[in-house]
Amino acid sequence: MRRRRNREKRITKILGVALGLSGVILIIHTVPLYVWYAALGASVLLLIILLYIS
Repeated sequence: MRRRRNREKRITKILGVALGLSGVILIIHTVPLYVWYAALGASVLLLIILLYIS
């Protein structure tokens, strides 16, 4: 029973990563480039702030 649960978690994780990557690719191709760079800069700033706080 335990092995099955671990396998199900791994499959769910792989599916989640695949769906996330396909969503990111779709967003990159439909959103203008300057919006993409603004979002990337905002996420990097947020990451720096979160790392600084903790």
